[in-house]
Order: sequence, then C-alpha cells, then structure tokens
Amino acid sequence: MDITAKKGHKKSPKAAYRKRKSDTKKSVEAEKSLGEVMALVARLRAKDGCPWDREQTHLSLKPALLEEAYELLEAIEKGDPKELAGELGDLLLQVVFHCQIAAEARRFTLRDVILGLKDKLIRRHPHVFAEPRLTDTTAVLRQRASIKAKENKPAKHASTSLGDLPRAMPALARAQRITERD
Repeated sequence: MDITAKKGHKKSPKAAYRKRKSDTKKSVEAEKSLGEVMALVARLRAKDGCPWDREQTHLSLKPALLEEAYELLEAIEKGDPKELAGELGDLLLQVVFHCQIAAEARRFTLRDVILGLKDKLIRRHPHVFAEPRLTDTTAVLRQRASIKAKENKPAKHASTSLGDLPRAMPALARAQRITERD
C-alpha cells in the first residue's frame, strides 16, 4: 500500500513508476545521509572524539534542545527556506545526539525512535490508513483527542481538569494550548 498516495490523483503507469523510482532514490540517499550523521555523532562521542561531546548527557543537552527549538520557530516566522532547513538540521542533531547517548547506555536507538514514530503516526491516523474516512479537521481533532486519551500517559503529563499537557511546558504556552481547545 502506498501510504503517500492521494485520493483521486491518477498518473500514467510510466509516470507513476518514474516518480516511485525517483522517490525511492531520494529516500535511500536520505537514509544514507542520516546514517552518516549518526556515525559522525558516534565518532564525536568516542574515546578519541570531542571531550565536550563525550561529557554531554540528556540533562546537559536540555538548554541546547530548547534553544534549537526556539531558533526553528524563529526561522518559521521569517519564512526563509534556507534558514528553516538549517534549523531543522540543528534540531535533528539534537534527536540523533540523544539517541546516541541512549544507545551507548543500551536503552534505545534511533531505529527504535523511528519505528515508534511510524507506529504512532499510523495509530493516530486511522482516518487515513483504515476506516472510517474523515474529511474535516474538526472530526480529525476529535478522533485524535480520543486516541490520545486511550493511550493514557500519566507519567509524562500533568492531568488536570484543564487537560493533559507536558509538565515542562512554559506556563504561557500551556495557557495558550488550553484556550485553543474546545
């Protein structure tokens, strides 16, 4: 099943084949590049790598993660695609870095993160990958809230009458998310 196919868009068999071949080649190139980034981060944290990188922990990287996220938000606001790509790369580095730290401690790997994400995307989008089909945003958001409630993650979130939001979320952002809800 082509999970990226759009309903109602038909292509000639040759055009569809060329597109799949091109997409497959780009996907393989991206996978190879991600593998190279993972190898670079592993090398930086190796005994003969960078002392600063070796000293980092999940906790010590928290400020860098937040800074990169805010820089990404700023790049989105500016609307500069080149800057946006650069900031997404910086945020991706944080993900790879945290995965490397976890892999060294034999807790989880980037592969585990990716597989978990894949499963979550499919699970939270039954209207795309199963039935029934939903066609409006309101129904999608209602379904997603129901699915998330069933997933029940009390250890990660503060559950109150105001909703389940991350405990580490800044108060102003938290208040904004609460007011955006139905």
